[in-house]
Amino acid sequence: MRVLSIQSQTVLGHVGNSAAAFALQRLGVEALALPTTIYSHHPGRGGHKGRALAGEEIDALMDGLGDQRALDGCDAVLSGYLPQAASGEAVLRAIARVRAANPNAFYCCDPVLGDDPKGLYVPADVAALIRDRLVDESEVLTPNCFELGWLTGRNVSMPATIFAAAKPLVEKKPRFVLVTSVPTSDRTLGLMLVTPDGAWIAATPKRIFKEQPSGAGDLTAAVFLAHLLKSQDPVAALSATAGSVYAVIAATLPGEKELALVTAQAAMVTPATSFPVEKIA
Repeated sequence: MRVLSIQSQTVLGHVGNSAAAFALQRLGVEALALPTTIYSHHPGRGGHKGRALAGEEIDALMDGLGDQRALDGCDAVLSGYLPQAASGEAVLRAIARVRAANPNAFYCCDPVLGDDPKGLYVPADVAALIRDRLVDESEVLTPNCFELGWLTGRNVSMPATIFAAAKPLVEKKPRFVLVTSVPTSDRTLGLMLVTPDGAWIAATPKRIFKEQPSGAGDLTAAVFLAHLLKSQDPVAALSATAGSVYAVIAATLPGEKELALVTAQAAMVTPATSFPVEKIA
C-alpha cells in the first residue's frame, strides 16, 4: 500500500507530513511525503522560518515521481495544509496524475481551514478552493467541526446537527466523512463517521491541555486512511482510529507542545484501549 501525502512539513514538531508520513509508515503504509511548505516549526507559534513551495515546484516533484513510476502503485492521495491557492491547484493536478496511473486510487481531503475559537487561518482564496473544488474531488473527507460548518454553512454544535451537515456531502457523492472533535459529553470527544449507509460515533476521554498540541487532526486523517486501506471497512477503520489516536493523546503530557508520537508509536499501532462504536443513524 502506498499513499501520496501532500501537506506541510516542519523541521520541529509533529504536524502535517511530519506527523502523517510517520503514522502511515508505522501502520504499514508506504508514504510519499510531498511538502507544500518547509517551515522550521508550526506557524501558529510565531517566528517561524522557511517558505511555501510554489505550485510549479510541487509539479516538478510530481514529475520526478512520475519518472520513477512511483505513482503507479499509489492507492490514495492525502492532502492537508495548503498555504496558497496555487498549492491547491497543484494538488488537483497531482490527483489527476495518480488516478491516470491507478484508476482505483482515491482521494482523502483533510480540509485544513481553521478551528474554534480562532476561525479561518488560511487565506480566503485557499478556503474557497477547498470548498468548491477539492471537496468535490474527494472520496474521503476529514474535517473538524468548525471546518464542516464552514464548508456547509450549517450549525454544527452537537452530534445531531453535525450529522445533518455531513449527510448531504455523502449523498451528493458516495464518500466517507470523518468528523473530528465532536462534542459527546463533558468528559468525552468523539469521532463521527458518516457514510451513505448511516452514521457512527466513537467517543474517547477528553484531555485538557494548557496549550493544545498541534497536529491531532493531521494525525487522525492519516491514521484513518491507513486503517481504511488495510481493512476496506470504514466502521472498523473508525474504531481502530479512535484507539490509535487516543493512545498518542494519552501519552502526551499536559505541558507538552508536541504530540508524543514517537514515544507512543507502539501503542498507536497496537492500542491498549479500544472504544465502542455506536450507530446513531
